[in-house]
Amino acid sequence: MRGTVFRPASVSVWLFVHFFAGIFFAGVAVHAENRFLNEGIEQYKLENYEESAPLFEKAREMEPESCVAAFFSGMACKHMLLYEDAVRGLRVAASCHTPIREALAELIDALNRTGEFAEAEKWIGVAEKERIEPAKIAFLKGETMSRTGRYDEAVESYGEAGRLDSSLSQLADIRAALVLIKTKRHREARARLEGAVLYDPDSNLAALARHYMAMTESRIDMKPLRMAVGIFGQYDSNVVLKPDDSDFGSDVTDEASTALATRFRLDYCPDLEGPWLFNAHYSFAGNFYNHNSDTHDFLANDIYLAPGYDFGKIAAYWIGRYMHSLVRDPSYKAYSETLETGPMFRTVLRKEHVFEILPSYKRKTFLRPVLMDEEDRDADVWSGSASWIWLFRKDAFVSLRYEYENENAEGDNWDSDGHRLTLNSSLPVAEKLALNFGGELFLQDFDNTNSVFLVKRKDDSYRLYAGLSWEFWKSLFLILDYAWTRVDSNIAVYDYRRHVLSAGMEYRY
Repeated sequence: MRGTVFRPASVSVWLFVHFFAGIFFAGVAVHAENRFLNEGIEQYKLENYEESAPLFEKAREMEPESCVAAFFSGMACKHMLLYEDAVRGLRVAASCHTPIREALAELIDALNRTGEFAEAEKWIGVAEKERIEPAKIAFLKGETMSRTGRYDEAVESYGEAGRLDSSLSQLADIRAALVLIKTKRHREARARLEGAVLYDPDSNLAALARHYMAMTESRIDMKPLRMAVGIFGQYDSNVVLKPDDSDFGSDVTDEASTALATRFRLDYCPDLEGPWLFNAHYSFAGNFYNHNSDTHDFLANDIYLAPGYDFGKIAAYWIGRYMHSLVRDPSYKAYSETLETGPMFRTVLRKEHVFEILPSYKRKTFLRPVLMDEEDRDADVWSGSASWIWLFRKDAFVSLRYEYENENAEGDNWDSDGHRLTLNSSLPVAEKLALNFGGELFLQDFDNTNSVFLVKRKDDSYRLYAGLSWEFWKSLFLILDYAWTRVDSNIAVYDYRRHVLSAGMEYRY
């Protein structure tokens, strides 16, 4: 395996020349009697690193005190991306009575890659004191500071590297801009990226800078307050959840109905400077049916708050959520409320893979009187979920979520354990036209024998949906959705099928 050494972890271009030419090789002549070292250097110059590495190890066995053998052994391992092995050789080369000066920068780079930042800082101090390769060391100091969360020092060090060596200024500006983006200082980042483009507009680094500039511009232009308002016509085949079993459903009439559905959502996502994070939303939903309106029309409100802190690789939030619903009977009366809280942890890999973990506690309260204590649905719910979101294209994603929940209800008939698997996706199929589809599987086992039906209830719920969203005017969307639900229960009264077709418009700001 071959690799280019002494490069930043996230940038595949490095501007330094090989340092082992010229006078350095003249100094190797004193080791001419060590044939393993000479053969290893010949293989190394030919970039045959896999062949040179064992030769350097044999050379070190012959001359355990050889700084040159230790240095080349470390460099061969570094080219093969074996950074822990590289550190061992380069550490010896940098610690010799007469140390190899070029080993310091390579050692610091290898230590950064292995996460040994405290030792990297120690060698940075040595190099700064001895004035060894000041520009390279300043750049590597920026790498160390960035990876240890000292972002202001990182930006300063990258800037110093560019000032000391103009050939480093383009790369240093890009690395500084990435730190500024991470700390949400997008306007400063844009200025750095503009400088990187102007330095050499036709280079690969300039193309990379333009890519990051586009990202930065979108964040600068992003509004912290966003809104969506929608109105839809619906056809619901089973508003009242009529059971499939005719013995239980024969007396149920007008189970199908058309309806008017309204939706409103307000999101607040400020782009705070520094590591602090915050997002919140409020949403409202209302359904108004032609049939059974006096018993099934509903209004629902949802408030969500999530302050957080970005620790670098992981962002942590503490969520708080309150949901409240009203149902007509025949006037609107409070039906239920739910309070949820818990920590959420999020990490992003390679910019397109997002992972979230959310353990939470919910208190569910139903605000209508019950006929018997066993049917009391008020409950404490403990749950844990894990989510994966893949942002595989612009405006396209797939998300997969698993959730386990344990519901400890006041009434014995509603104690349960559930496993929920949810898939959601959105895929652009033409300009301003997106296909949305997904589904949900919910397997729910109830803990106790039902006091009415004298069996332990078990529900398997399936839901599939598909829809199209077309932006036919600026920020105005036509939306068509279809959803199918099947609940397969061993108690017939809870067993049903449902089809819901929706069509309408939504305005997004």
